[in-house]
Amino acid sequence: MKNRKFIWVGVVVVLGAVLTFWLDGQRRTATTTKPTQEGRYTPSSAPAEKPDIKDTQAAIENSRTLIDLRDVSGQGRSGSATRSSDGTTFLLTISAQLPGPEAGRYYEGWLLSSRETPAELSVGRLFQADPGVNALVFSSERSLYGYERVAVTLEVAEDGKPETTLLEGSF
Repeated sequence: MKNRKFIWVGVVVVLGAVLTFWLDGQRRTATTTKPTQEGRYTPSSAPAEKPDIKDTQAAIENSRTLIDLRDVSGQGRSGSATRSSDGTTFLLTISAQLPGPEAGRYYEGWLLSSRETPAELSVGRLFQADPGVNALVFSSERSLYGYERVAVTLEVAEDGKPETTLLEGSF
């Protein structure tokens, strides 16, 4: 019984270390998401199967692409995004150096494409990981490598359309 607890603690520690590495050493919590019928993404539970953590970690690191997100608003903001896959799960992380949004507003991450449908795909709301740092971890069972750009927007209405673009970058 104690050995099982030790193994589970080890798995949790390794998963935490992997997520911390993805987010450039800053501590964040992960949100796993899956598409809904409307094309918006909502939180859901983790996969039922237990993956081999070493193989999964190696596949993710080998496919990892990092980009800088440039400030398109002229406010001196910055950020980064990574995308990777273990062959079955597409993973996107966003880290943005942004002040907390005003009341009634929120930051949202987007995948953008000139050749995919829909051309603008919401990957969810960013959360405040640390003061001045907002982040998002998104996963999908569908490969989304056809989306060549990432954007962070400031939103008021939850309408499935990007509003004010603050940061943008291309893979």
